[in-house]
Amino acid sequence: MPEGEYDIEVIAEGFVSQTVTGVDVVGGSTVTQDFELRLLAPCLSADPESLEETLAIGATGTQGLAILNSGTIDADIEIFEVGAGITSTLLSEGFEEGIMPPSGGWETFHRGETTREWTIVDAVTYPDFVYEGDYSAWINYDASNNSDEWLLTPVIDSTIASNLTLNFYAESDTEYPTATMKVWVTDEDGVPLTEEPLWDMVRDESWSDFEYRLVTVDLSDFDEYGAIRVAWQYVGLDGDSFGLDNIEVSGELDVPWLSEDPMAGTCLLYTSPSPRDRPRSRMPSSA
Repeated sequence: MPEGEYDIEVIAEGFVSQTVTGVDVVGGSTVTQDFELRLLAPCLSADPESLEETLAIGATGTQGLAILNSGTIDADIEIFEVGAGITSTLLSEGFEEGIMPPSGGWETFHRGETTREWTIVDAVTYPDFVYEGDYSAWINYDASNNSDEWLLTPVIDSTIASNLTLNFYAESDTEYPTATMKVWVTDEDGVPLTEEPLWDMVRDESWSDFEYRLVTVDLSDFDEYGAIRVAWQYVGLDGDSFGLDNIEVSGELDVPWLSEDPMAGTCLLYTSPSPRDRPRSRMPSSA
């Protein structure tokens, strides 16, 4: 390249091109010129980052939200309600209080002849019996006396929930099928709402190894039902022990009393420089 003064333009797909003028190239030397390319994309921020308001029954309130686009092109935006098509957690329990039953409305029913009721195991003493954290729920098998031991969640309001799903981690096996773990949905008093359990370990699984596994149970039959509880029933004689951890009940929530205006629009460019990180490109030239 002959020596002289040059205007250099850098173009990269997906980025805004940049031109630097008056770059001097001296004969017999190497010139390095730095470029900062901005991504060809919106860069959105919201002010404030969150909104919170407490209203009395029957009252209304209005709040404003400013959306700033400091990117390089306009952005189409849409506001939607959290829960409208987005899964929300209605209940979660990892037994990290280290007590049985956990606080907050959990209950245990002892209906068997056994003395081996629902209890808690800790990771220090029984590291293989805890899936995550410091504690898990646990029930031991009994080879001599029948078990009929229930663990029930607090009441869950499913009035505005759809696509209800239960997830939990279970440690056991099905090599001793004379006792099993069943999952029920019950009313507030703990009375099952179906004739058959929604999940039965011996009926629905074939587990040869004693280890933790994720179990997913469809609860959608109880969408918008109202007050429900989930219950685990360990029942039978001379089965295998059972560990329970990381329970989650989730669903999609409708919030009929919340409205947004506008729901969608275009966020135009803001003229101040964007603080977003930008890739750097170097353009060497030599005479």
